[in-house]
Parts: sequence; C-alpha cells; structure tokens
Amino acid sequence: MKTKQSIYLACVIGMISFLCLGSSCRNLGNGSQKPTESIISTQPFIRHGNIRQPYENTQRWDWVAPIDGSGYCGPASVYHIISYYKDYGAYYHKRPSQKACEDKPVEIRNINREKPMYIDESAFGKFLQPYGTGSSWSLLKKTADLYLSPKNNAPLYHAYVCSSHTGIRESKARLERLTYIRKHLLTNDIPVVIHLESSIPFMGHYVTLIGFSPDNTMVYYVDSLKNHSGIQAVPLEKFLKTWFYVSGKFYKARWDGEWMALWHPEDGVPCDQCGD
Repeated sequence: MKTKQSIYLACVIGMISFLCLGSSCRNLGNGSQKPTESIISTQPFIRHGNIRQPYENTQRWDWVAPIDGSGYCGPASVYHIISYYKDYGAYYHKRPSQKACEDKPVEIRNINREKPMYIDESAFGKFLQPYGTGSSWSLLKKTADLYLSPKNNAPLYHAYVCSSHTGIRESKARLERLTYIRKHLLTNDIPVVIHLESSIPFMGHYVTLIGFSPDNTMVYYVDSLKNHSGIQAVPLEKFLKTWFYVSGKFYKARWDGEWMALWHPEDGVPCDQCGD
C-alpha cells in the first residue's frame, strides 16, 4: 500500500514532466478549464466618470491569444497588452548595449479569433523568449527595447518591473501594491502583467490584470491558458490571501506581488515603484 508521501512524490514527478525552468508557465491543459470565478464578458460597458479601466472594453477580452502549453505564458501576457493597445506592425530592436537597431524588424501580428495563432509560434513570442524554457522579467522587459524606426529615437513603450517577491503571509504588502496598481495604472487604462507563484516549485504562471469591479471587491484578469473563457473574476480577499488560481486536479497558484507595466511614452511616467 502506497504511503501519502509516495503518492505525493509521484504526483510531483508527473507534473515536473511539463516543467519549464525559471518563472514560467507550464502545460496545464488546453485552456478549457472552468474559470476561477464568474465571467463578466457579457457585462455592459461602464464608465467611472472620466476614468476607464481596461476590463470595461469587454469585447476586447472575450478571446485572447493562446499558448500551446510550452512555457510562453509570459510573452502571451505581454502580447495581450500590446493587442489591447492595437500596436500591430513591425518594430526595430535595439539592445541597451547597442548604438543602432538590428536590421531585421520584429513583426507583431494581429492574432484574433478569425486568425488564431499560438504565441509560441509567433515572431513576437520567439523574440521575447527564444526558447521554450520559461519566462523571466528580464526577457519580458525586452518589449521596451522596441523602436518605431531604425533611427531608434522613438521607443514603442516604457516599462517598469516590480520583481520584489512577497511571502505567503504578506497579504498587507500585496494589498498596498494592488492599490498602487489600481490608482496609477488600471484606472489610467493600462493593463498589468502579474506573476503567480505555484504551490509546486518552479512552475509559476503569468496572467494579465485588467481591472477591479466598481465596488473594488473583485479583481479581473485574462489568461492565455483559458483564452476562450474571456474575463476571469476572483474576489479581492481570495486574490490576496489564497492560492486562488486552479488548473486541473493538482495545480494551484497565488499572486506573489510581482508585476510589470508597459505604457506609451506620451503617457508620461504613471508608476516608478512597487507600491508598498
């Protein structure tokens, strides 16, 4: 008769067969799992005075670009923001150590329900993450190294990364960061990539945060592994204090306090700190 320890070990070994090194997503299925909470993709457009959050444009989120389960949830979460901004086209890459842009531009295609494509197979996905071995903030921040022209004097985006990890019991710090994100980014129509820490080591996940409910009791996000499910909703308390993200029978994850924002240069500097 198997012990609990041996059963647990067998489960972990089975899950590690899908493992991507580093802070990345992993193969959790085909994205058809039930959403964490209610879906609001049919909710009518709402305006909060002159303030608008990304989730309010519900038609833009009823389908998001998917991944093929090979560790590209980070690039996919960034692409969801680019797609929301409608920044499709060819852009030029310049490494921080280089004086000139590279000759070959990076193509960012309009991936949609009519013309679907896995982010894993896209030029943008391979630009951010050349290999399917997992994402990291340093890779995802390469988006800020794209320029509108080879003259490299007009960056497509500015970016800020908060890579400071919060412990499981540090829900107060996460609330402070989330409040900061809501005030400086979401209510200025700027979506945010967040990282989820898994209960299984080295099997994190990235999703795109897109808003709060009008009464600030629900958090809204979209997920490349549930691309047909539209907007996902989870109660604020659950988001801050529990392993709210569930996929399949074994996988669960929580927000670890890490996030990244991208915005156009003309938007100024909406954020310059983690928020706690």
